Amino acid sequence: MAADPDPPPPAPRPEADASQRVFAAVSLGVTLAACLAALAAPALLLWFPGADRPDHPAMFGALFQKEPPARVWRAGGVDFADRGFWGLIRDQGFGPDGLALAAIALGCSVTLWALLPTAWVYWRRRDFKYAALALALAGLTALAMSGWVRMEG
Repeated sequence: MAADPDPPPPAPRPEADASQRVFAAVSLGVTLAACLAALAAPALLLWFPGADRPDHPAMFGALFQKEPPARVWRAGGVDFADRGFWGLIRDQGFGPDGLALAAIALGCSVTLWALLPTAWVYWRRRDFKYAALALALAGLTALAMSGWVRMEG
């Protein structure tokens, strides 16, 4: 029994569309940046324990007692209701809590940052329908993050 000659070459892998590659690359980069920033915040709290502003045990106590969100924040000494998320980030500054909040915001906004260059790829290809759709979705993400639309009960 003779050995098979060289096996046939594998079929070429299909190439992903440029818009998908751009979306994936930006999503990965922004997600990694958000993860690294989120990992840096607890490390900074270990190095500078006095930099932690909210009273976390009181916040968790209010959370487990099923208090409304405004009371949970108030229990920790933070008046979130008047400032909103972006005001809270601004007031926390460059401390560990501000870095953690900014990392959360960056991680939640991955879609926004990935859709903008994806829309540009579609626009350059003259695929205006998908470019407009990408920009509309990016706009909805920005609107949801702006604080103008609230989902609290």
